[in-house]
Amino acid sequence: MESAVFDSTDIRRTSKKLGLSTDASYRFERGIDAGMTERAIERAAQLIIEIAGGKIVSEVIRVGNARTETTLSTEYNKINQLTGLSLTKDEINQILERLGFSINQEQCQIPSWRHDIGIWQDLSEEVARIIGYDRIPKHALPESEAPERSTFHKKEMIKDYLVTLGFSEVYNYPFLSEKELRIGHFEPSSLLEVSNPAQSENKYLRSTLVPGLLKSISKNPVFDPVLIFEIGNTFSINAENTMLGIAASGKNAKKIIHQAVSMLTDLCEQSEKVIAVQEIAGEELAKHKIRKPAVYIIETNLSTLLSSIDTHSIKLKNETHKVHYRPVSPYPVVSRDIAFIIDSSVSTELVANTIYNTSEYIILAELFDEFVSDKFGNNKKSLAYHLYLQHPSRTLTDIEAENVLSNLVSKLANKYQIKIRD
Repeated sequence: MESAVFDSTDIRRTSKKLGLSTDASYRFERGIDAGMTERAIERAAQLIIEIAGGKIVSEVIRVGNARTETTLSTEYNKINQLTGLSLTKDEINQILERLGFSINQEQCQIPSWRHDIGIWQDLSEEVARIIGYDRIPKHALPESEAPERSTFHKKEMIKDYLVTLGFSEVYNYPFLSEKELRIGHFEPSSLLEVSNPAQSENKYLRSTLVPGLLKSISKNPVFDPVLIFEIGNTFSINAENTMLGIAASGKNAKKIIHQAVSMLTDLCEQSEKVIAVQEIAGEELAKHKIRKPAVYIIETNLSTLLSSIDTHSIKLKNETHKVHYRPVSPYPVVSRDIAFIIDSSVSTELVANTIYNTSEYIILAELFDEFVSDKFGNNKKSLAYHLYLQHPSRTLTDIEAENVLSNLVSKLANKYQIKIRD
């Protein structure tokens, strides 16, 4: 006969590797009492002799090293401190001895069947569960003081204010390519060059957030308006600064950007001269492949703003306006183009508002061309729009789309005296 115990880790590893699970592997991988190995074979031999009339022909042959019982120091003070109890040494010893542990001169001998006991904290758990968890005293955690507000809190507060105005935060790469240098008229000598760039074309560190903001707008042509902001570091030859960049384009962009200026000036007690609005239009936008009439940008040193904020005297206002949602239509979009001559004094924002108010089916009016020329007449300019029409519950017909376009032309002619271009 053979009675054996196997290493639980090896059994578990082999069982998983072979994809084979048996009753034996299930038992041994969870650990069994090594001290019962010899007693088990002796009991089996005894039963064979008594029941079947067998005869012992040799002594027990022992192979391998039997698992020795481990000993831990009984840390009485630590056990009381961890459990929150006030037990005497004798009380702790009695609890452990009832569970099969042996105590000798503050040394606790672990029974061979307790594979889960390895540190004094395990002994604490045994004491606690026998005493009863309901008898462990409850102590409320001390209240911690609120941390002093740092620049992080101020920065987050500015973000919250911008979000209430409809802006979304963006993160752009801090690198500039040679193409962006040419478009933005940057001098390479004034920029910090990376000695080991991850990409050879992006080897300069940005000195302004503006190129990244313009790239984000150009990548989102179907959205109107586009309201974004970025907080990031800019680099010069000798310094690194944390800047705040805000950009707005499309419908009501000029109005919204000035609301942002007003918010920042009130919040940071800065004059509007410090927070200036830069307007980019015409050929500059065309270089960035932006089909918008204008982009309004604010870029200012964030450290200067944060230093003048008193966070304890400022509270965010609760949002009062209701947000209305509409389901996204699964039906196809019908597109039409319209180009007309209009008085130069009429802003593209007014024209866009008129277009949107003409029909609920017009979901996007995208300005793709604005051109001023004397050939159109005195103080005249040409505007061209991509119009996208969509019905929420069915496909628009060509006749319906043409009716919308006809109504739009009539409305623009009555309001702005436009002339349709051929």
